[in-house]
Amino acid sequence: MEIYTVQAGDTALSIAEQFGISLQRLISDNSLSDSGQLAVGQALLILRPETVYTFSRGDTLFSVAEAYGTSVMQLYRNNPFLIGADYIPEGTQITINFETAPTYAAQISGFAYGYINRNILEAALPYLTYVIVFGYGFNDDGTLIEVNDGDIIEMSHAYRTAVFLGLTAINRDGTFGSGKIEKLLTDIDFQNVIIGKLIETIQRKNAQGLDIDMEYIPPQFRTEFAAFVGNATEQLNAVGLETHVDLAPKTSADQPGTLYEAHDYRLLGNAANLVFLMTYEWGYTYIRR
Repeated sequence: MEIYTVQAGDTALSIAEQFGISLQRLISDNSLSDSGQLAVGQALLILRPETVYTFSRGDTLFSVAEAYGTSVMQLYRNNPFLIGADYIPEGTQITINFETAPTYAAQISGFAYGYINRNILEAALPYLTYVIVFGYGFNDDGTLIEVNDGDIIEMSHAYRTAVFLGLTAINRDGTFGSGKIEKLLTDIDFQNVIIGKLIETIQRKNAQGLDIDMEYIPPQFRTEFAAFVGNATEQLNAVGLETHVDLAPKTSADQPGTLYEAHDYRLLGNAANLVFLMTYEWGYTYIRR
C-alpha cells in the first residue's frame, strides 16, 4: 500500500499501468469518477492485490470467503464495487488480499443524519465499526425527539455495524438549544427520565448504545456533565448497552472557550465506555447555497 501524488501528464490509466493494477481497481479505491478524471497534486491510494480470484459458475461470496479463510465483510472491504451488487457475473475478478496489508486494528465511527443518502451509507458501512444516528434530542416535558432511522439501523446490522443513537441538545426544528442542557445536568429526576426513555428507545430499535454529543456547555457545569455521562453509563451498562461521549479537541486541560471548558478529559474518560475526539473541528468547510 502506498500513496501516489498525481503529476502533470498523468492519467488514471497510465498510473494503473505504472503500478500494475487494473483501472477499475484504481477508480474504485479512490472513488474517482468513471472517467478517471484527476487533478495535479491529488493523492491516490495504491493497493496491489496479492491474491486474485475469478468467479466461476455457482460461486458465492460466502463460498469464496470460506475457501480462503476470510470473511464476506473483508471481501466487501477489498472490493468496494461488490457492495450492494445483486449479482456477480462469472469471470469477475475479486481481490482476496493485498500486498503489504495494514497490520493494525482500528475502530471507525461515522455520523449519519436521518436523511443520509442510502447509497453513500451502504458504501461506507463495511468499513465502519459504529454508526452514530444524529441527532436525538429531548423536550422539557421529558419526551424524546426521535429520528426516522429504521432503515439506517437495518442496513447497518446487515453489514455488522453497531448502531449508537446520538444524543444532543437539538430542537424539533433542527436547531440547537444549548439552554435546555442546564435542566438535564442539574435535575436528577429529569435526567433519569431522559436516560430511561433513551434506554427504552435503544432496546426497541435494536441499537447497541448511546453516543452523547453535547457541545457549548456552560463551563460551570463541568462536573455535572461528567456526572450525567457517568449516570448514563451506569444505567446503560446494567442492561448490556454502552455509552460513548464526543469531546471537543483540546490542546490543554485549561483551554478557554465555551466549546472546551466543560469537557474535562479525565472525568469524562472515567465516566464513559469510550470517548471520541472530534478533531475534525480543527478545520472543515461549510458550503452554503
